[in-house]
Amino acid sequence: MSAISANGVSQLHFIDDLITLRGGEKEQPDILACTSGTTIDRYEYFTAKRLDNLINNAAHGEEPRCVAVLGTSNLEYLTNICALSRLGYSVLIISPRLSVPAYNNLLDETKCSTLMYMQEYRKIVEQLCEVRQSQLATTPMLQRQDFDRDGIPEARIRRTAPNAALASPHTAFVMHSSGSTGVPKPIFHSHRRCLENFQNGFGLSALITLPLYHTYGFSSFFRAVHGRTLMYLYNWNVPLTSTNVIKTLQAANPQLLSTVPYTLGLLAESEEGINALKNCELVTYHGSACPDELGDRLVRQGIFLVGHLGSTESGPLATSNRAPEDTSWSYLRFLPCVKPYVWMKPIDDNAYELVLLKGLKAKIFSNSDTPPESFHSRDLFEPHPTIPNAWKYIGRLDDRVTLLNGEKVLPLPIEGLIRESPLVKEAVVFGIGRAVPGIMIFRNHGLDMTDDEFLDSVWLVIQKANKRAEGFSQIGKDMIIVLSPEKSYPRTDKGSVIRAQTYNVFSGLIDDVYQRRDNIEEGDLTLEIPETANLILGFCNSTLELSVDSVQSDLFASGLDSLKAIQLSVFIRKNFNLGGNGPSIGQNVIYDHGSVNRLAKLVYHSRVGANLEAVDDNSTINAWVEKYSQFENPTSPAANMPKSSRHRIILTGVTGSLGAHILAKLAQSSHVEIVYCPVRKLDDVDAMSRVIQSLRQRKLSLDQDSSAKVIALYSDIGKNDFGLETTIFGIMKKTVSLIIHAAWSVNFNLGLSSFEDQIKGLSNLIQFSLDVEQSKPARFLFCSSISVASRAPVTTDVAESLITDYNHASRTGYARSKLISELIIGKAAQMGARSSILRIGQIVGDSVHGIWTNMEAIPLIIQSARAIDVLPQLDETCAWIPVDYLAETIAELSLTTNQMHFADDSNLPLVYNIVNPTEFHWTRDMLPAMKEAGVEFTLIPPSEWVKRLEKGDTDPSKNPAIKLLSFFQYRYGGNTTHEYRQPRFETTQTQRDSPSLGKIPNIISAGLMNKFIAVWDEK
Repeated sequence: MSAISANGVSQLHFIDDLITLRGGEKEQPDILACTSGTTIDRYEYFTAKRLDNLINNAAHGEEPRCVAVLGTSNLEYLTNICALSRLGYSVLIISPRLSVPAYNNLLDETKCSTLMYMQEYRKIVEQLCEVRQSQLATTPMLQRQDFDRDGIPEARIRRTAPNAALASPHTAFVMHSSGSTGVPKPIFHSHRRCLENFQNGFGLSALITLPLYHTYGFSSFFRAVHGRTLMYLYNWNVPLTSTNVIKTLQAANPQLLSTVPYTLGLLAESEEGINALKNCELVTYHGSACPDELGDRLVRQGIFLVGHLGSTESGPLATSNRAPEDTSWSYLRFLPCVKPYVWMKPIDDNAYELVLLKGLKAKIFSNSDTPPESFHSRDLFEPHPTIPNAWKYIGRLDDRVTLLNGEKVLPLPIEGLIRESPLVKEAVVFGIGRAVPGIMIFRNHGLDMTDDEFLDSVWLVIQKANKRAEGFSQIGKDMIIVLSPEKSYPRTDKGSVIRAQTYNVFSGLIDDVYQRRDNIEEGDLTLEIPETANLILGFCNSTLELSVDSVQSDLFASGLDSLKAIQLSVFIRKNFNLGGNGPSIGQNVIYDHGSVNRLAKLVYHSRVGANLEAVDDNSTINAWVEKYSQFENPTSPAANMPKSSRHRIILTGVTGSLGAHILAKLAQSSHVEIVYCPVRKLDDVDAMSRVIQSLRQRKLSLDQDSSAKVIALYSDIGKNDFGLETTIFGIMKKTVSLIIHAAWSVNFNLGLSSFEDQIKGLSNLIQFSLDVEQSKPARFLFCSSISVASRAPVTTDVAESLITDYNHASRTGYARSKLISELIIGKAAQMGARSSILRIGQIVGDSVHGIWTNMEAIPLIIQSARAIDVLPQLDETCAWIPVDYLAETIAELSLTTNQMHFADDSNLPLVYNIVNPTEFHWTRDMLPAMKEAGVEFTLIPPSEWVKRLEKGDTDPSKNPAIKLLSFFQYRYGGNTTHEYRQPRFETTQTQRDSPSLGKIPNIISAGLMNKFIAVWDEK
């Protein structure tokens, strides 16, 4: 396509100038093809010259006035709009799908007092006139016979603007937003901006199935005029069905099809539709995300599928146009002219909001001053794991369904997959502020089955969607609402569901679903414990699709997650006689009991009214220490074993914050040769990409030399060979000299029984350290927690030595699993293991960027100031440690610890208490710092704070601390808090072996609270 400046277009000031220019050229290719009536396969073709004459004739027939136009996409519609533009006035182009109040608001916002309409919309116009009374002049739109006939003067219409160059910034057209998040808003487009945007085209003949009142459909016509290419208009007098689109494609035979994902879904239902798409050189989709399942299927069929990102507010922004061999069709790349003005603002671990910055020409207006004059799109993306600057659209901030526990369900992938079923017309996920998500499914037309039969038929595809979704996002069968195809729901012009309005329309049905779930009548089964256990085991393995080997197996390790825990709770309450105690058996009770056998005992004791004996954690601690301390003697060193001056290291936990920071420190050290990073396999993304992604999330990077040291491996440390190939496992045994175990599940809802697999993994790593084929065992460092001694007496400092009193550990399963691990390490040291325990205190964000997840207890307390305007007046001393300083300390303890501390006859592990030597007080030091950072709040007693939290908003997106309400009730709900004061921890050995510990800054005086608060406010 020739450059616009090469054809004199740089001298154009009005959009109409483009049509006039092309109409006066010697060569006149067809640029527009239209049908008439209900015909879809017979097109009439128009050159620029012929179209220019029609527009000129239409302009003769209408007095110049500022108008809105309401009509159907066809030749008359397009000609009337262009004629009005030729007269020099702006045109408000409105969708025929809006409500009368929406039309009224647009007319008010644009100060438009004239409406031109097609006759089929006369009733809407009459209603609008009633609302506006005498404030609206209306006139029917000119028909073709009015301007395509003989006898019309041939004189050219000329504008009277005194200075065309000055008029160019003026408004040419006014489009409007979809109204998906409220009332549609007018978007003003100047002549200059439009002319710049019309230069972007593929230079191909194209069929456009988007209507002309859609921004992309409208601009496609002018791109055709500019590029001298042919554009086929779809006939909107006939329904948009698969049959009609296929016939249109066969009649037009375009090189390019521009459409929406909904239409692609229609065409993909048949082989004929697929073949029609394959005849196009290029297929582009606009307006919404294309479901992964649909796009993957089309690309596998050889269709070159390209997504486009743009908006009425900003114009074209990005495209997934790429090399033919690149199959990443769903990942968008920003246009070169846009890329410098894009900021991908972090929202969650792997979700980023698109923010357009000051300086982008296409940006019409701003909605934020952070940064100044920026536009926060509310569109969310995730980065490609390996392709730089490639982004996949995952939804909108408004779309995310935030559950009661704060987990955020992304509905688009779930809805898209379910919508692929020919049984389904539409699917809408719901569940904001609820414990679990649900879904409304609209049946397709022509199904001869009852709702129950439909649910049974569609359940298979829902199960498929569940398998691809995270546990908390999965849909239970009892959370499905089946609706008839005749039920209407709010939609945009692009066919997308307007989510918030749909929730309002069906709020009664949604409330009913949750009430049925909550108001469960107790069952009447009165079985003995073994029979009860068999029923629960069967439900777990069949309905919940877990892999529970026996009634003693740990449910969490077998795949139980939060959603399935709720489903199991419902099953127990609905089927068993619980003596009226059903409401008390919730998700946390399921977690606490941890196995089928314990749940069966719970059911029995609930019915007979016996006091349930708590599981004897101390007995479990002793049993597990014994079970996982059966180590074999260290391997005898091989003769003439070569010695390396640099370490080969196994580092676990690199996908977490601490592990990522430790990796960055180790990889940059001259003492390190290789760092093996075992990661769990979650999807098809390669292991190294997950490691790189983890580093990027923390704004960490490695240079080329450091990156070359990192080897990421999909592995399972719960297996004796870590699930690795024999060759790589053998190499590691010959070369590894240091192991740092930083991976552990941080879930305070889980009982001790749920941590057994992780303790088994720890035992395997210790045995590996003993089995290395080196002159001595590999050093083993375990990242423990001060929670193993958080209940120790405050009158005595906790020594850097093994814990002897189990009651000093916190009551959580997490803390007790760490205690067991420390005791196992103690046993291993007696077998010759060269081990260290890193007993770590409260980790906070890094000192450079202040990145600290806002999902932990302390950030949630602090954020409550924004939601309920108060904070608890705690009498607590804090020894927080920034994660980057902690990583530096661990690196020092790993690489430079004096070997004298590992004498060959030593039978005790080194224990390091890693806390910040510089403490501060919550109320006297931190809270004033928060006020200085601009956070406004009132101080109240902790128990009063809990009450305010209970009465606050139950939506976690507005009141995040509600997610840990039960924890805060337990900890601060009483009248005293002294029992929660933690003891001080000795750090003599740690400061001796790690000089960095003494350099950790004071959190308050260093201004780190300001950084943390800024990061949370961004999120």
